[in-house]
Order: sequence, then C-alpha cells, then structure tokens
Amino acid sequence: MTWRAVKFREVISMLSGFAFEADLFNTTGNGLPVVRIRDVVRGYSETFYDGPFDKKFIVKDGDFLIGMDGEFNISAWRGGDALLNQRVCKIDTVDERRVDKNYLAYFLSLALKKIEDATPFVTVKHLSIKTLNSLDVPLPPLAEQQRIAAILDCAAALRAKRRATLAKLDELLQATFIEMFGEPVTNPKGWDICPLSDCLVGSASNGFFAKGDKYTTRGTPIIWISDFIDLFYAKVDNIKRVEANAKDIAKNQVRYGDVLFCRSSLTPAGIGKASIIPPGDLEGTIFECHIIKCTLNQSVLLPEFFRVFSDTPYFRQQILKHAKTATMTTISQQGIVNNKVFVPPLEMQQKFKEACNQILTQRELSVKSLAVFDTFFHSLQQRAFRGNL
Repeated sequence: MTWRAVKFREVISMLSGFAFEADLFNTTGNGLPVVRIRDVVRGYSETFYDGPFDKKFIVKDGDFLIGMDGEFNISAWRGGDALLNQRVCKIDTVDERRVDKNYLAYFLSLALKKIEDATPFVTVKHLSIKTLNSLDVPLPPLAEQQRIAAILDCAAALRAKRRATLAKLDELLQATFIEMFGEPVTNPKGWDICPLSDCLVGSASNGFFAKGDKYTTRGTPIIWISDFIDLFYAKVDNIKRVEANAKDIAKNQVRYGDVLFCRSSLTPAGIGKASIIPPGDLEGTIFECHIIKCTLNQSVLLPEFFRVFSDTPYFRQQILKHAKTATMTTISQQGIVNNKVFVPPLEMQQKFKEACNQILTQRELSVKSLAVFDTFFHSLQQRAFRGNL
C-alpha cells in the first residue's frame, strides 16, 4: 500500500532548546531540572537551573524530545516540568487533524536511526532542524495511524519488560558486590586501598588514531567506544578495519582481561566507563584513540572484580572529579589511574568472579532475547510505515 507523504515541516513544528547559563546549574534541587542530551532517553534530569527563563522552554511530561548530537534519539519526557537545553529539540505543535502524535514518534525513531547511520562520524554527529523538516512523512488516514501506533505500543511494552529484566540483573550484580565487600565509601571491612596505578602491569595508554572514513576490508580490526560502552565485556557485532603498521599494532593490541575506559564522551555519564576484553576473537584487535587501556596485574586485582567496582559511586565520583568538559567531556590517563581502589584478598575476588559469571550468564541470555525482540520490533516498524501491517 502506498500512502501520500507530506514534508515534516507541513504538519509539525519544532522548538530548539536554549543555551542556559551553565554557571547557574546545580545538583542540589534549586530551580527546575534542565534537559540535556544525556537525559532524553532516560526521561529525567539530575541537573537543575536556578535562573531566569522564558516559559516557552518548559517541557511537560509526555512531550517528545529529540537529542540532536551523538545518537539521534526520540523519547517521551517523564521527569516533570523541566527546561529545554541547547541541542535538544521538542515537538512543539502537531496538526492533530492529520497526524497522530504517537504514530509520528514511532516514524521518527526509525527515520532518526537511518539519518544517524548515514551521517559521517568525525568527533560528534550533529542533527539539524533543516534535516528533520525535509523528511517525508507517510500519512495514512488518522484512524489507520492510531491503529499502527496501538500495535507498536504493545510491542514496545513487551520490549520494556525485557529491558527491565536486564536492569534487575545489573542490580543483583551490584548487590552481590556490596554483600561480599561492603560499601566502598565507608569500607567497613577495612580492605587495603591504593591507586589503580599500583595494580597495573605497565602504564595506561591511549589508542590508535584512526579516521572513521578510512575503513578497509583487509586491514587490522579496531575497537571503537561504541563497541563497549555500558557493556561488561566488550563485544563487536560488525568489526571495522583500518590500515596500521606493525609498530602501531604491537603498541595498541588488546588481550583478555585488559580494561578499556571511555576517554571522551558527549556527557559526563559516559566518561571513564569501563569494559573488559573477553577471551576469544577480540584478542589481538587494536583500540582507537578515544579509549584508554589498562592492563591489570591479575595477581592483585581481577578484571571482573574491578569492572563491578568501577561502577560504584565511590569510583565514579573520583572519575568525575578528574573529567573536563568543553564541547565534549574528556579524561586523561592520570585522571583514571590515580583513583583509589580497594583490594580484597585474591581468593575473595575469585569467589566474586564465579558468582559474577553466573549472573552474567543469565544476563547474556536476556541480552540475546532482547536482541531478537529488537530485530522483530524494527521489522514491525518498517512494515508499519510501508503499509504492510
């Protein structure tokens, strides 16, 4: 079935966020929450703005927001009244006689993914209002739009339940850590504390500088930040390759147990996030320059123990103190290796590793299930907007 298409700008208007004064931001709850790119998907903000503002920039629950840098996401806001910051846009008005808002949101999530995939990567991908306004929106009758949105709502609810299962397993991992070792901030069991640098083999290192438009078919496989951010073990679904000489390959190779840290990120939430190189195909791969690699002395600190420790508020607060923000948030090698870790006896770390692996086995099954469902959901969206649902 072929539906008439209209230009995005004919039925929707967008409001771009305002560049609120960062000096007036706070984390103590004074003023209104301010919505930045990192807040779009999660639907809430922990940063507040205490200063003058125009009421047109107030965001309400249910408003659809779009992140315009990095990953192009659309999500319904659910964090109460907040302020729309720069590089976040809001769907301001919709011609409700012609367009169902939920139908539009599902269409945009598919369209934004296509735009993101087609946008060249240099440092950060940027989306413009002009690009959105030029989109062709397929426009079946309003009743048909509502039917499509209702079907996708049901599928999205099932996908959310699968994601909730993953979140519970992550909580179990942290709870197991606290039960065995205690809260790191207070260190009630009195474990030895030392800088991370004392637990390394050699020193930390930055990776290989590679241009994203210089991929090859027969070069050296390379790991990018997107391959491991928020993952316990780094995982590459579609490995990319670059040309690198023997010296660079030897310097930047990874091995099982190496810990990779995110060196630069659009948001502080991503900076210094860690992932472990698993045994297998990734060994011998090189890593790119926005990553910092640390090789742990595994007679002192096991990678699985450290990976969970790195997500504790104790370690994250140290990381954020060393992070610097300009257009992007960055951290240096010293900003990572100078941070304090506590070092329980190796046999206790080994017991935790065994418990950790049991949880991770269940988590991997849930991840695979979610991946299958994500594929199904993506297919459902494509069929919906081709008129085949």
